[in-house]
Amino acid sequence: MNVKRFNFGRAINFRDMGGVFGSDGKLVAWKKLYRSDKFFGTTDAEWNIMKNNGIKVIIDLRSYEEVNISADNCPECFEYIHMPIVEENLSFNNISSPAMQAFAKSVPEGYRNIVISHGENIAKSINLIADNLEKGGVVFHCTSGKDRTGILASVIYRLLGVSVQDIVADYQTSYTYNKTMSDKFMNDFPQYQKYYDVVLSSAENMYELLKLYDELDIEKYLINKGASAEKITKLRKELLIDFV
Repeated sequence: MNVKRFNFGRAINFRDMGGVFGSDGKLVAWKKLYRSDKFFGTTDAEWNIMKNNGIKVIIDLRSYEEVNISADNCPECFEYIHMPIVEENLSFNNISSPAMQAFAKSVPEGYRNIVISHGENIAKSINLIADNLEKGGVVFHCTSGKDRTGILASVIYRLLGVSVQDIVADYQTSYTYNKTMSDKFMNDFPQYQKYYDVVLSSAENMYELLKLYDELDIEKYLINKGASAEKITKLRKELLIDFV
């Protein structure tokens, strides 16, 4: 059985990236690649659901500071890989940092900053995912599963030939899944309410990011930043299947 989103208590933005069409009429495979928010507080029962669904590798895109504050604490049956996309702590308790101020100015500006300033880390993440898919299911995540995770997910979908509409729709889903938690946070910490736009996953944010990918020729850009053309081919081979 294919399940899009498990009903987890803490990892509320966890979902399977399968089930959408990519290049040449092929389908992105189910139970291969997942995106999520952090796993801090995940229960044993929830870890067992992931294990029983073939997930083997957890890739954490957060900064060292964020990991130290709220570690995933994965059971030993999972391979945990720490691969920070950005070295800075991208959370509200670090709102004064340059990276977070870019987000405060505009979310698309924050995304542009990550892609342009940290392209090497995105390229490394692509290589890492391609290398680990043969082991079983792979999950990558950041804190809320929206920004760093959303950028990497959109890059992967773009490499797989997924439509603009499906990429944008996938991105927009994060706000819906995160809304209850985001609203509680804003109520508990009203000093951050002026930054509420940062928690939104507006379609325009992703449209602007996809325009940037076109400007850069994202596949060529990532190869120039260290992604392996062979591993991008491997990524497609692992994730795209015939639609029957």
